[in-house]
Amino acid sequence: MGISTNQKDLYIWASMLKLLLYIILSSLVFPLESYTQVPYTWQITDRDGLPSMEIYGLMQDSRGYMWIATDGGTCRYDGKELKLYEHSDRKGNATARIREDKNGNVWFKNFSGQLFYVDHQTDSLHLFEFPKELDKDIYFNYDFWNQSLIITTTHLYFFNLKTLEYQQKIFLGKSTRNNHLNVISDRKAWIFKPKREWWSYIDHNATFLCKTPTFGNQNTTKHTVKNYTKDSVLLLSENGKGVYLLNKKKPCHPTLDNLIAGEDFVVSKGFVDAKFNIWLATNKGLCLIERRNNQLLSPKIFFPEHFISYVTEDREGNIWFGTLGNGVFVMPSRKMFYYSQNESTLLSTPVNKLLAVNSKHIALGHDKGKLSYLNTETLENLEFQGDSENKVTAMYFDKQTQRLYFCARLISYLQLNDLSRVYSPNPTLAIAAHSLAVYKQHQLLVGFNNGIYSITLYPEIGKTVTPPGTYHPSILKKGHFIYHPFFRDSVYRIDFRIARTNAILANRYNDNEFWVAYVDSLFKYKDGIVSKVLDNNQAIVGLDIVQTDTSTIWVGTVGHGLLKIVDGEITQRWTTENGTLDNYCRALKVDGDWIWSATNKGVFGLNTQTEEIRIFNQLDGLGSEEIRDVDVVNGHVWLATPRGLIFFDKNLSSHNHIPPLIEITSIKINQKEQDLSTAQHSLFVNYDQNNFELSFRSTVFKSRGNFTYEYRLQEKHQAPRKWITQSSQVDFARFQDLQPGQYSFEVRAVNEDGISSLIPASIDFQIYPPFWQTWWFQLLIYSIVAIILVGIVTLRYRIIQRRERIRHTINQLRTQALQSQMNPHFVFNAMSTIQSFWLHKQPKTALSYHSKFARLMRLIFEYSQETSIPLAEEIKFLKLYIKLEQVRMDQEVELVFDVDPVLLEDEIHIPPLLLQPIIENAFKHGLLHQEGKKKLSIHIKQQDVYLYCYITDNGIGRKASHEINRWKDSKKRKNSTLIIKERLKILHQSIEHKTPKQFFKIIDLQSDQNNVLGTRIELLIPIV
Repeated sequence: MGISTNQKDLYIWASMLKLLLYIILSSLVFPLESYTQVPYTWQITDRDGLPSMEIYGLMQDSRGYMWIATDGGTCRYDGKELKLYEHSDRKGNATARIREDKNGNVWFKNFSGQLFYVDHQTDSLHLFEFPKELDKDIYFNYDFWNQSLIITTTHLYFFNLKTLEYQQKIFLGKSTRNNHLNVISDRKAWIFKPKREWWSYIDHNATFLCKTPTFGNQNTTKHTVKNYTKDSVLLLSENGKGVYLLNKKKPCHPTLDNLIAGEDFVVSKGFVDAKFNIWLATNKGLCLIERRNNQLLSPKIFFPEHFISYVTEDREGNIWFGTLGNGVFVMPSRKMFYYSQNESTLLSTPVNKLLAVNSKHIALGHDKGKLSYLNTETLENLEFQGDSENKVTAMYFDKQTQRLYFCARLISYLQLNDLSRVYSPNPTLAIAAHSLAVYKQHQLLVGFNNGIYSITLYPEIGKTVTPPGTYHPSILKKGHFIYHPFFRDSVYRIDFRIARTNAILANRYNDNEFWVAYVDSLFKYKDGIVSKVLDNNQAIVGLDIVQTDTSTIWVGTVGHGLLKIVDGEITQRWTTENGTLDNYCRALKVDGDWIWSATNKGVFGLNTQTEEIRIFNQLDGLGSEEIRDVDVVNGHVWLATPRGLIFFDKNLSSHNHIPPLIEITSIKINQKEQDLSTAQHSLFVNYDQNNFELSFRSTVFKSRGNFTYEYRLQEKHQAPRKWITQSSQVDFARFQDLQPGQYSFEVRAVNEDGISSLIPASIDFQIYPPFWQTWWFQLLIYSIVAIILVGIVTLRYRIIQRRERIRHTINQLRTQALQSQMNPHFVFNAMSTIQSFWLHKQPKTALSYHSKFARLMRLIFEYSQETSIPLAEEIKFLKLYIKLEQVRMDQEVELVFDVDPVLLEDEIHIPPLLLQPIIENAFKHGLLHQEGKKKLSIHIKQQDVYLYCYITDNGIGRKASHEINRWKDSKKRKNSTLIIKERLKILHQSIEHKTPKQFFKIIDLQSDQNNVLGTRIELLIPIV
């Protein structure tokens, strides 16, 4: 975009684009110095998504994003992609003056006088609605002060930053439209008024304090102010003709020192970095005014071919500058410079070899046989042409003779104390050498594609020179040197190996030792003995060899990294596993305690004492990562690359110690986007919303995407989980089918040097379990189940109790009923007996019998109310009854009563009146009709939980008794035997033991001749 001060419209347009401030040209303090060294930069253009290559503003917000104001609108850059913010009501695309308020919202204005802000929570663009009473035009300025938005035209308008409601205004004067406003602290704001040539600042109460005279003799318009030090501010004039330092202690009588001036220079923007260096964006490049020992040095100009419209610094120390027409440039380091053919007197941009020859000069080997002799202080360069058009492949400097040997197919040397011409001592040896070394002061060892040769250097007159070793060429011994003449007597072929040599090292502490790195192995030659050096029985492919002390050799290898060899043994190795840059170390140089290694991925330095490693690559500002050679001189590390010569301070730190910022950008639950503003601290979802996708972003600009993310999903009350690492290209994490619970998601970024975010971005969320898995529901279910179980058990217990009571009652009723059935029968028999005694006129017997009968009846009445009685009582009762029966039968019956005495002692209880009916039947049906001797035996013993009782009589038997009693009506009365069986059955059912199959048995006793011997009844009576 063209800018002309002669056309009014374009002037207004340009003034808003660049926001420049004008003051009068003052005295010239420092001359301008155009730098031919160019710092490395990377670029953001329209190919990356910039809406326009015209840049009007840059700002990094508190979250680390870089905001870019362009002619096509404002966009945000996160290090990976650009996002353009557009509004449907915008009246113009060109924007400028980006600011961030204390709430994290980003503001900018367009050239049509509209003010916009991006809400950082919703990431949405809003148009600020000006109140009708605000007197403004497209030239208004704005800034933020404490909790206020300040807009200045003819007044200062204050708005509440949280509510954006209008608060107050202060009148500045009718002719003060287009006031320029800059806030430099939370307590002071600076306002510059056009045409009145005065400035003032306001305190917290917005009261004006003072005025100052005009700056110089120019008719200034407005100014840009930047805080510089505690006592001064940086003042840029609008027309770019002056850059001043203003004393803040004497604002009414300022000291104005012009730092840069020039008829063709226009300074648009500037900023002060952390070390108080001043960076200025000008129409002729980027200007740097360094501060050293509290003094400002001469300005330096970089990229003079660009119109720089804006410059700023991000939190990692990268310098960002926008241009008019070329997009945005990012400078990783201002201390990393490259020196190429286009920007300097360098012979050729590709530099193949590099060698320091003294404290301030280096030799450079180029293509087409060209050699440069560069002064590292003045950057003056002398050019030399070798005798060959091939590229320089090897260089060696001999301090003793001050000869710089180099090879571009022909072996040549430059005499440094002469510098008149290039010498070729042996033009017939036209084979490209890959390595050179001076051995024993008078032998130049040359490594070719087919072995090693020795060239005898021109000796003193009269001195005989012999080749290395002491063996005669005709003597061939395995493992020793082999010498034979080649072309001339001064050139010898050394060794029997036909292989390319990558490097040769002559031991400077031992004249009889040198090392050779072949394309397939590493050898040590000492005292005529050849020994092969192995690494774990594997051949070492060396690319370069250096020496640090009498016994320590360092070898840069292919694939094995950097090896330390002490007394022929490998003692240490440095590879990518312990912090180096690459395992391919193509060139080595020693600088005190440091060894510098050139690789295809940059350069790294190793401190041999502390083992500190410094790594430099493109992320640190190297213009090329393919480093062909390295050396250290004049306090700088110099690198030979295909893009030219790169150099930087050897004490420059390569460590990016700035912790990266990190934030969670979106949350999706079941593929549905969530509102981040409502999920900042915690999120609560149902059990079926358990598929999470969380996106995150880190703004690590220096690493250029070469950083990693680490995240973990921690479940509450569980042991801490390990961090999961993934590439920065994958900026999201997915979790499928999460179980209900409380979770905390954490994510952090780790930059290229292993520094992680100080505070990980995190979000807590809780997945509610389904209602059937909730504690209250489970407690309710358990309670209901418990109540039901208790109810069932209680009901069952009550039913069982009721059944037992009913059964017990029934049993008692049955027993009592059976007892009542038996009692009348016995009473009838007894009364009949008494009547019989009275009829037969036996009154004494009748009275005795009657007395015993009465006693027996009393016992029957007593026992009939009991469910059990002691066995002794039952036996007492039975004996009384038997006496009555014996009286009735005239004492004709012999009684045998056998009871186990133990049973009587244990107070065993049995059901009452159970045995009496059996004994009664024995008398009535068996013994009553028996003629002759009558006998009745009763036996009672214990068998398990039962009483085993058997009653035997020698009566007439059941069959004879049945014949006698056949005439009686058996239906009228239930048989006593059946009653006893039923009682025993009820008794057996009432106990827990299994009822025996036969608990009541009647046995008819017979002789061998089938004569009736009597009847026997066996019972198993439960003990109760």
